[in-house]
Amino acid sequence: MSKMNPKSIAMTAEHRKILQNNTVTIVKNLMFSEEFVSVLMRDGILTPEEKERIEAEKTRSDKSRYLIMDTLPRRSDAAYPAFIEALVESRQDSLAEEIDSTLASKFIEDRDKNDEKIQLQRPVKVSEASVDFVWKPYHLDESKTWYCKLFESSKCYELTFT
Repeated sequence: MSKMNPKSIAMTAEHRKILQNNTVTIVKNLMFSEEFVSVLMRDGILTPEEKERIEAEKTRSDKSRYLIMDTLPRRSDAAYPAFIEALVESRQDSLAEEIDSTLASKFIEDRDKNDEKIQLQRPVKVSEASVDFVWKPYHLDESKTWYCKLFESSKCYELTFT
């Protein structure tokens, strides 16, 4: 999904209603992973300030509630598919399908085709001196930019390659 102007053309009443009807499920099940947040930021749905505001919430439920009730509905209608895409990209398929099975299925199919094409299923383990790294590519966008994660013990680094 391309970067959009988050202030243009308000979210449709239909999409706001879907989010409202699924608020309890989303609040209960949404996992705020780096992948999830990075997709929303990449697509212009979250600004760095909003990301900080969400991260300042104490509980996962509060973070979810703030995103669903305060942030997404104030965005353009592009925020709705970006939210579903972020769920799929962060491997929260069952939640995405529960909210919107048709849209989630499309994103899952696209992701799985992409996974097969670039073999995302196998992280590469690299040993450098006495430090072990695991490198896992997780996204290749239209501009052929790779988004990767490099794991070193308890640290995770996000990398971008063009």
